[in-house]
Amino acid sequence: MEYLLKTVPIQSINLEDKTFVTATGANTDLLQRSIEKAGLLNPPYLSCVRSGDYYRIVCGYLRIKACIALGWREIPVRIIAPDSDEKEIFLISLYDNLSHRAFNAIEQAAITIRLLKNYQPEQVIKEYLPLLGLPPTAKTLDTMCSLAALEPEVQNAVVQGNLAEAVAIKLAHCNQEDRLSFFELFSQIHLSASKQEEIFASCLDIAVRNGISCKAVVRDEAIQEIVALDKLTVSQKGDRIRAVLKKRRSPHLSQSEEKFLHLSKKLHLPEGVQLSPPPFFEGGSFRLQIEFDRVENLQNKIERLKDITNNQTLKHILDE
Repeated sequence: MEYLLKTVPIQSINLEDKTFVTATGANTDLLQRSIEKAGLLNPPYLSCVRSGDYYRIVCGYLRIKACIALGWREIPVRIIAPDSDEKEIFLISLYDNLSHRAFNAIEQAAITIRLLKNYQPEQVIKEYLPLLGLPPTAKTLDTMCSLAALEPEVQNAVVQGNLAEAVAIKLAHCNQEDRLSFFELFSQIHLSASKQEEIFASCLDIAVRNGISCKAVVRDEAIQEIVALDKLTVSQKGDRIRAVLKKRRSPHLSQSEEKFLHLSKKLHLPEGVQLSPPPFFEGGSFRLQIEFDRVENLQNKIERLKDITNNQTLKHILDE
């Protein structure tokens, strides 16, 4: 494809026209430092709109933003020939970005949707999903379409790392009221991806069992009271909400855990010795873990454990 290398006023570039833009990131600090030190090594590609009123960014959106932040008024660019096919222009944007960075999940989703406008699903699955680092399957295509349909604020939370991608995919299959209720909750607490998934699963199970919406579970008074507690950090709020939901999801299991913790404290196990119950307190065997650094240390702990074997509390734990 033909292009013309020239310098244009930055004000002639429309930053709002994101027809071909794939980047979702907003932080250009590293780019700024790079451009400040070495100059703009890879000029962006632009195309002319039919009206001729402005240039449209094909690739290099973040580079242009970095140059603006550095106070540039003009910028060297590559102008694509006006008669170029838009499908081919988009591929330039795609391959340029593939050459120097990895796409996040939301970018992958947006690119997939754009590709589906120009190519059959089978071709997108076979040729383009692998280019994006994705498995070439119909399920992956469906996942990308689901992510692309999410509200902008939810997508942004995924990009910023505040919402786990796996949870976002699950939220995409919820109705909007439930989805936005979950999003609001996750925006007010801080949890790892696995803990976010745990909360989602707990809410879903409780909703199905009680015949109510996930929104009703999330908006429950007890949960909202925890969210409103100023004395707790966002991480503490998240862990406390997990505990509340866990108890509601599996009340009998929660009771068993509480009873086990209460009784195990009465054993006064030596430091570095830990007693663990069977998974879900369903049959199986208890596990005893001993930490030691010297033979004498181990012998001492074994002697103390011999006394505990005659403890009625231990027998109570085992019988339970």
